[in-house]
Amino acid sequence: MHSRTIYNLNQNCWSIKKYKIFTSGEGRIRAAIVITNNRLDTLLIKQLSDEDTIVLEVIIDNKIIILATMYSDISQRIEIDG
Repeated sequence: MHSRTIYNLNQNCWSIKKYKIFTSGEGRIRAAIVITNNRLDTLLIKQLSDEDTIVLEVIIDNKIIILATMYSDISQRIEIDG
């Protein structure tokens, strides 16, 4: 699961020294976003995030940026995931 050296901030955000690692879901987590600047205002958008997709809202200089990452299993056809 998660490395024991990681400090748990809450269920969906992990911190290792200066980094925040965002994950979501209960099953096998295959997607994450790492934030290396703790001064950034970040928010996990739970409605759009799961084990294979992470969506973050980041506020920089009063501008909102949406970051996303997705994992796609190379052995499974996209039509099957529906």
